[in-house]
Amino acid sequence: LDFKKQIPVDVLPNRKKEYLLNYFQKIPLEERKKVKYACSDMYEVYRDVVYKVFPEAKHLLDYFHLSQDFHKKMNEVRIKVMKGYKDDKASDEYYLLKKFNWLLFKNPEDEDKYGRLFDVERERKYNSHFKSYMNYYDLRKKILEINNDLTICYSLKLELVDFYSKSTIDNAQVNLEHLIR
Repeated sequence: LDFKKQIPVDVLPNRKKEYLLNYFQKIPLEERKKVKYACSDMYEVYRDVVYKVFPEAKHLLDYFHLSQDFHKKMNEVRIKVMKGYKDDKASDEYYLLKKFNWLLFKNPEDEDKYGRLFDVERERKYNSHFKSYMNYYDLRKKILEINNDLTICYSLKLELVDFYSKSTIDNAQVNLEHLIR
């Protein structure tokens, strides 16, 4: 991608390691040494190619793919917890994890046409399962009270979102080290 013009430079016909290595090694080494950053998803071949072909580059993972992978892992935890309640499908826990699981994948600042999803003051609507008035803030709170593993996953998700929203070239390494800890 030409970042100044925002147009693709090339689209390659496949993702095979040998093909990519051959393609990029046709670029003179002096040019490849000028590459500072290479961004991709977590496909192992891409990582290997970056390290072998661009000796000075730092490999970056894009937010979309990292977040997508994290959401898959968090969903696995949600399903495991939900299966613990499969014998009582009328339980509050099963109901929440089945019907409102999508709330786990939303960010605190996410909005819809009525405003912020998790605004504690958001209008409450009648929930026939709980026989009370609730909003998304209340439902998410109940979900996170079900199981500590879900709470930990959601907390880690928020830390990841925070990392990407607050990190810059200057502070990313320190922030990443903090995130890993």
